[in-house]
Amino acid sequence: MGCGGRGNWIAPLFAEFGGARVVALAEVIKSNLETTRERLRVEPSRAYHGPDAYKELAQSKLDAVVIETPTIFHPAQAAAAVDAGKHVFCAKPIAVDVPGCKGFLASARKARAREAVSGWIFKAGRARSSRK
Repeated sequence: MGCGGRGNWIAPLFAEFGGARVVALAEVIKSNLETTRERLRVEPSRAYHGPDAYKELAQSKLDAVVIETPTIFHPAQAAAAVDAGKHVFCAKPIAVDVPGCKGFLASARKARAREAVSGWIFKAGRARSSRK
């Protein structure tokens, strides 16, 4: 989900380092979707467009979902993927506010309870002080 800069940057890395194959895309900006579809050689019927494209992608035949969209959409998109029984990789941050974080964590708990998702990938860096 997400065919912008980060989505286009990370998609080939899943294939190169994880052996994954990109089989479907979801995007709200048609030109981004088409450019990415051609670049990644995704079938036109698996390129979902529009504000609910993420729901179509989550319900389609695939094993995992990568969420590389604006942060405000992460909780709803993760919930749709978990409800569809998909593995999820979500870019950080997971949400923009406390309700979004709680919703995202509820999806993680639901996935673990059903064993529908093997795990969530969170990335956090260390803050370093410039003071000595």
